[in-house]
Amino acid sequence: NYVVQYVLELRRPELTRGIGQALQGSFADLSLQKFSSNVIEKCLKAGDPLLVGMVLREICSAKSLGQLLHDPFANYVVQTLLTEGNDEEAALLLEKLTPHLKTLRGTLYGKRVHAKLLRRFPNLR
Repeated sequence: NYVVQYVLELRRPELTRGIGQALQGSFADLSLQKFSSNVIEKCLKAGDPLLVGMVLREICSAKSLGQLLHDPFANYVVQTLLTEGNDEEAALLLEKLTPHLKTLRGTLYGKRVHAKLLRRFPNLR
């Protein structure tokens, strides 16, 4: 875990993409666990737009998206997607999160995602 995070912090695209490809298909599940969610966040912050897009598509298509939003660890992955994704990716994420907006405001972890949404999209108020 820490070795993977260290390699991601090197910001070397060939290494970052290799890690991303190895984790592909597991981003949503890994986001639900304390230590592996840190790895997914580091993937998003590694500066590789292809990797951000890969994680975003998987999270957006996850059947467990509602669970991810309210999870104590996965909510940070969603928040990081909102800050690291480009405008088009953030808009896609907003589209997927819109059905969950009412429930987001009612839970501790959901409130954090909702607050990040409001910062990225001030017109949501």
